[in-house]
Amino acid sequence: MALWLIILLAAICGFLGMIGYFSASSYWGKEIAVSFSG
Repeated sequence: MALWLIILLAAICGFLGMIGYFSASSYWGKEIAVSFSG
């Protein structure tokens, strides 16, 4: 099984969520934060 791929996808999602969190002053920042933070 491609466990590394699952980990990589989770890391990417977390990274994008973090970007969204820190840029939450913008519309897309909020959208990304909501999308990736659950």
